[in-house]
Amino acid sequence: WNNNHKKNLIAFLPGSRDNEINKLFPYLEYIYEYLISNNITDYKIFIPTLLHLVDKLTYLTKDWKIETIISVNIEKNEKLYNNVFISVTCSGTASLEISKRLIPQIVFYKLNFLTYFIFSFLVSVRFANILNILSNKMIIKEVINRNLNKKNLLEAFDILFNDQSFRDKQILEIKKYL
Repeated sequence: WNNNHKKNLIAFLPGSRDNEINKLFPYLEYIYEYLISNNITDYKIFIPTLLHLVDKLTYLTKDWKIETIISVNIEKNEKLYNNVFISVTCSGTASLEISKRLIPQIVFYKLNFLTYFIFSFLVSVRFANILNILSNKMIIKEVINRNLNKKNLLEAFDILFNDQSFRDKQILEIKKYL
């Protein structure tokens, strides 16, 4: 992992269901725009996905000026993960997969309002990410629900992208709780 300066992929994991893509992809577009506006073009975007989402993701990224690799091939994905510098991850299983690969990440997610409203009365959990719940602290930065907006997401991404000590600390903590 220490050779991360040679890694040239930024992973976008927007979810595995059509409705997640519809709801969450606009947030990935904010990050894409951040990369373009900051002239960060020495990275490629890697979107590992499922077959039923390839056409949709291809359409959504067709005008992007940064090379974007959309892949469903598990063997190819494993090789690509070795070159991932950081990941912007939709919560859940995907975050655990990124964690076990020791890739620094931020997690973003938004429950629909009704689900969030019901959950807020039934569940008293401070975090959404399983490693954060287990450790009872924010190991992996979460930008979720009412905190998920362009400003907060870009602030979290900026730290993830630019702060080596933030990334190192996250990986050290992940190793403890994995």
